[in-house]
Amino acid sequence: MRKCEYENWLMLYHDGELDAERRRRLEAHLPACARCRAQLERLRGLSHLLAQAEAPAMPDGMMGRLHEAVATCGERAIITLCRNALLATAALLALTGGLWLYGRTPAGPSSAPQAWEVAAVTPDTGTLETDDTEQITVWMVRELSRETK
Repeated sequence: MRKCEYENWLMLYHDGELDAERRRRLEAHLPACARCRAQLERLRGLSHLLAQAEAPAMPDGMMGRLHEAVATCGERAIITLCRNALLATAALLALTGGLWLYGRTPAGPSSAPQAWEVAAVTPDTGTLETDDTEQITVWMVRELSRETK
């Protein structure tokens, strides 16, 4: 026998969770559908049996163990949350610091050396005249003032 389209609504109807429009449609359908009526009666019978059954007694000490387990889980969750937050913060700081340092780093070995850098590392072939020393100083000041701006 084919499944009835209203069969999925029966549990919701039985539990009082079906909206008004669907409840009205199902109640209009029930007199014409023996399968849905039988299923609804089975649900009602099962609910009645469960309502009559006595709940088993909880073993001694069970409630204490449950409370302890819940408290332990809560502590572990807080510790895990804090650890993850610290790890995320450390990763963010490392990334931010790396990007900041990357932005402050000169272009690297591919950039041509400045004139004062060449003059500063060129072996001294004699004593520099005053004009050469002054020129190197001017070059250094110009280059350093560009980098700090």
